[in-house]
Amino acid sequence: MTAPTTGPEVRCPVCLDRFEWREDELWMTTDEVGRYELIDLSSVNDPVKRLDMRRSCYQRCPNPSGDTESHHLPASYLDYGPPLVVGLVGRSGSGKTHLLTSLIAELERGGLQGCDVSARAMDLQLHQRFEAEHLQKLERSEELLGTPHGLSGFTNVMTLTSSAGTRPVTFFDISGEDFLKDGEDLGKTARFVIGVDALLFVETPEHALGIRNHEPESTMGVNKAFLNVIGRLRDLGMLASTPAALVLNKSDRLRYLPPVDRWIRREDDGTLDADVMLEESRDVYGFLHQHGAHSSLSPFHEFPRCTLHFASATGAEPVDRKFVRGVRPMRVLRPLIALLAMTGVLAGSEARKVGHWHVPTR
Repeated sequence: MTAPTTGPEVRCPVCLDRFEWREDELWMTTDEVGRYELIDLSSVNDPVKRLDMRRSCYQRCPNPSGDTESHHLPASYLDYGPPLVVGLVGRSGSGKTHLLTSLIAELERGGLQGCDVSARAMDLQLHQRFEAEHLQKLERSEELLGTPHGLSGFTNVMTLTSSAGTRPVTFFDISGEDFLKDGEDLGKTARFVIGVDALLFVETPEHALGIRNHEPESTMGVNKAFLNVIGRLRDLGMLASTPAALVLNKSDRLRYLPPVDRWIRREDDGTLDADVMLEESRDVYGFLHQHGAHSSLSPFHEFPRCTLHFASATGAEPVDRKFVRGVRPMRVLRPLIALLAMTGVLAGSEARKVGHWHVPTR
């Protein structure tokens, strides 16, 4: 892939400032701590060798506003189609980190081959850290720690290649606590939501329905994480332009209840069928509405394009921070496929149908 030689303007997904891309100023991490050092590739006269070295390089965002710590983007960030930024939204305990980890694991296993999509890591060093801190731990059936409070920056960057071309996809996952602050405090760590191209809202049975192991709990109530993000986008007039997917994560806890039992065991996770997606969205909506989970349904009521999904990041609950029966993700790719269809990463008539519907109350 030929690197851009001019200086196009790019919007940084971390600080949301715009800056001119500079191919003559590349950086590389020099140690395990992640310190960056300016490097010079001008003496590398073999184009293949230079391109290979550039794969491990970064572009430093100048952050003209001066309101964010130093951060960098992969040097190949603009080599392909327009980057797609996906943000995960949910309160603490919703399982966002486990869901994203299982999702990326499924991508690496070729889970989107049914959609003729291949995936690979773009930011190799970031992915190596993600692999060590998340993927390998989940493979060892270890429960993951939640995202630290106040941590900003994207979690992973993948490139997805389909018949529509190759697109970088950047995933943001922050602590659920950082969505629960009002006013300007929401802007510092959750500010990424105003720069996303799509949103993945994550809810759980115990929060949405007040149910854990089929027993009522007192955790049911208003989902302030959802409402704060929706309120910010509404104020900016961004609801209509932002596709969304709502996931009832940890649905394995409801696997014996209809209609969850019908969906959670299906083996069609990596395929695109707009009619099936509509049918599942209707069932999720009807299930949550029937149980009075109106706050959890707020993304569907506010975003003109929104799909709904049953899923489970792990397929089981941990015991003493271990998944004693192993980890078995269930339907974690479905919401991503919906977002890829609604953002044009997936091409074709079937993809264009996704999200353009109204899900009636049952």
